[in-house]
Amino acid sequence: MIGELLTIIAPILICAAIGFSWIRVFKQPYDTGFITNLVTNVGVPSLIFSSLTNGTIAPDAFGAFALAAALTMVGMGLLAWPILRMAGLPWRTYLTPMIYGNAGNMGLPLCLFAFGKEGLGFAIGFFAVSAVSQFTIGAWVLSGQSAGRFLLRQPAPWSVVAALIFVLGELHVPLFLANTTHLIGGFTIPLMLITLGVSLARMKATRPLGTLGLAVLRSGGGFLIALFLGRVVFGFEGVALGVLLVEASMPVAVFNYLFAQRYNRSPEDIASLVVTSTLLAFLFLPGLLWLAIHLSGGG
Repeated sequence: MIGELLTIIAPILICAAIGFSWIRVFKQPYDTGFITNLVTNVGVPSLIFSSLTNGTIAPDAFGAFALAAALTMVGMGLLAWPILRMAGLPWRTYLTPMIYGNAGNMGLPLCLFAFGKEGLGFAIGFFAVSAVSQFTIGAWVLSGQSAGRFLLRQPAPWSVVAALIFVLGELHVPLFLANTTHLIGGFTIPLMLITLGVSLARMKATRPLGTLGLAVLRSGGGFLIALFLGRVVFGFEGVALGVLLVEASMPVAVFNYLFAQRYNRSPEDIASLVVTSTLLAFLFLPGLLWLAIHLSGGG
């Protein structure tokens, strides 16, 4: 089992270490804005379309999983909101980091290596729900203003719609389109992981002890909510349950820091929360994967 966990975790750590070393050790430039735009606007939509149209997940199973993912985020919000209020923390600043974990940069590759292509398909469903929600509800929480127009300009939701048209309509995807989206989608996960390492190298944990409790809440609360929803409410088993547990337990997403900068919501504190929760996640990653694989019946 240790060897199996190592084969899952090692690629994640190595890719993140490359990005971290690129900045801290080799002092090389890295245009995070360009890479983020490239991944968000080209890589992720291609990966979503390619994964959803390759036939590894039945449409009804994907729909149920997407609903479970959405309810997991709702449950995390309902859990975190009163805790933030009791702690005297501004909820508009800290609620979205509690809801939106790193389902992309870390969650996608973990689910791919732990559960194979089927796991990646489910993980993309979780990531798509998270991304759409964060760019709408998340942006509204932080800014107090609607983000509908911004969402319409995002290609990821449209790639989900396009993929579902092919899948539900039982249409054949042209070979050139299938090959192109597969090829482009292939660079997405490595670039996500390298960019995660770059982000960790550039951000500073100014309040590691002050954010430790919130980091535990993000991952621990997400795991428990996903376990209840996955097993009790939806009756998931196997890959679907394992992916839901892993994705719901991811640390605070880097996008929360970018949004905090954009809306001037204590970006230094959110950066500290991202770093602390990510380092904590790396520390407990073997235990999380063991639990997810064991509970899903894979070990």
